[in-house]
Amino acid sequence: AVIITASCTKTTIACFTIDKGSTNTKVNEEIQFSSCSTNADSFDWEFGDGETAQGGGTTVKHKYTKAGTYNVKLHAANKDKSDEITKSLTITQ
Repeated sequence: AVIITASCTKTTIACFTIDKGSTNTKVNEEIQFSSCSTNADSFDWEFGDGETAQGGGTTVKHKYTKAGTYNVKLHAANKDKSDEITKSLTITQ
């Protein structure tokens, strides 16, 4: 008899929201980023200013010290699959 097993790991889909939207955020304002990812249990955040939150969980907070446009990236994963998404965020004085 031959037994064949197949993995049924669901695909990870990365998703996140920015509590202040992607505009009208000022320098030194605390911003909350929340993952809406599916089938993920590991969350690594990159804020685009050199700061990261490795294993930061589904919700993280961050402050930017300089005005500019930043690319915020979330890498969401489970033990078999991963996905990432990047959103642009503009910080003003």
